[in-house]
Amino acid sequence: MRRSASTIALLLVAAVLAACAVPQDAASETTPAPAATASPTPTPTLSLAPGQPAASDPDDPSTWLLTNDAVGPYQLGMPFADSLAVASGFEDACGYAYFREFDPAIWQGEVWIAERDDKLFVVMTGDPDGPRTAEGIGVGSTTADVIAAYPDAVVVYRNLPYLRSGNLFFGFRSDVMYPTDPSPYQDGGVPEEIVTVGATTWDQVLWEFCG
Repeated sequence: MRRSASTIALLLVAAVLAACAVPQDAASETTPAPAATASPTPTPTLSLAPGQPAASDPDDPSTWLLTNDAVGPYQLGMPFADSLAVASGFEDACGYAYFREFDPAIWQGEVWIAERDDKLFVVMTGDPDGPRTAEGIGVGSTTADVIAAYPDAVVVYRNLPYLRSGNLFFGFRSDVMYPTDPSPYQDGGVPEEIVTVGATTWDQVLWEFCG
């Protein structure tokens, strides 16, 4: 028996529709969505002070850059609680000043930080392997080196004479200008040698924080 072309077409359409039909039970069996997993909480990290090299290591002062605004990772004006969190090992000296001894063999070789109004206002060290400026000025440099790098530097005096340029300060032996001063820096060494460096936002330079 011959069928017309239209009849055959209708049969083909019916077959296709039947094949596409999904049983009700099968349609209800959907694949469950994967369970949501909580993203791990990122470990907070303290940013380097502006201008500091990426290699600046809070536990290694020799990697610190001494600038007008910061000494290594210690940014002047940062909340003091944050400065204490930069690295462990700082000891409370007198409530507002803390120090960390990196090399016990070096007199005044520790790093000092101190606060005013809950803000970090000074960082100082006498470590010859400690921070240096971009010009290479640090402990062991000379007053001539400082003046050459910072022609605007002026001498200020508080227990020890300092050359100061902006927030930067460079302490040298007091017998250069004050031969009667009983400074411990008088005996031995080179009179023009820089013996302590740092930065402060205060108008004075503190040599004895807790005195």
